[in-house]
Amino acid sequence: MYFPFLVFRNYSQILYYSYKLFLLRSVIYNHCFKS
Repeated sequence: MYFPFLVFRNYSQILYYSYKLFLLRSVIYNHCFKS
C-alpha cells in the first residue's frame, strides 16, 4: 500500500518539474523572438 504512493509522488514531481521546464523554455523562446 505504501509503494504505489511513493511512485505516484515521484511521478507528480516529475510532471511538475517538466511542466516548469516547459514554461521556462517557452518564456525564453518568446523573449528571444521578440527582441
